[in-house]
Amino acid sequence: MKTILLSTEEQLATGATHLVICTHADLTETATATAQTLEPFATAVGNVLELKGMKLVTPFKDSGDNANNTCGLTVGDGGSGNRYLASTEINANGTYVSYAPGTGTRYAYTAAGAFDVTFGAPTTGKTLKAFDTGELHLFVRVTDLAAASVATV
Repeated sequence: MKTILLSTEEQLATGATHLVICTHADLTETATATAQTLEPFATAVGNVLELKGMKLVTPFKDSGDNANNTCGLTVGDGGSGNRYLASTEINANGTYVSYAPGTGTRYAYTAAGAFDVTFGAPTTGKTLKAFDTGELHLFVRVTDLAAASVATV
C-alpha cells in the first residue's frame, strides 16, 4: 500500500491531495470469510478529510477460484467504518464497480485516529490472501486546519 502526495496539477484535476494505492499484495488475511482493515495514514486533531472517489484499476480476483466471488470495500474511520465510502463490490467475479464517488462527507477530527480501508469478508471458505490480482486507487482530500495560517488584512 502506498500513499502519495499529489502534484499541484493532479490536485487541481482531482480535488484530492493524496492518492492511496492498494493492491492484492496488501491483503494478508488468511482466516476464511474474514475482513481486513488497512490504515494508509493516521488522522490528527484539526484534519478535515474527504474521499473524492475510488477508481478500481484492476478488479480483485483469485484466478484459481471463481467461487471466491465477493469483496465489498468500505472506507471510513474508527467512528464510522463507511463514513467515506459505503460498501462497494471490487471482486472481478461479482458485479464490481469501476468508479465510485465518496459519500460527500467532509469530517473534522477532534481526536487522533486512522483512515481505514476495509476489504470485506469473502465468501465462506475463501480468504482475502488468495487474491492474486487487484489494484484500486482512493483519491483523498486532507486539509490540516491546525497547521493552517492565513494572513489577515
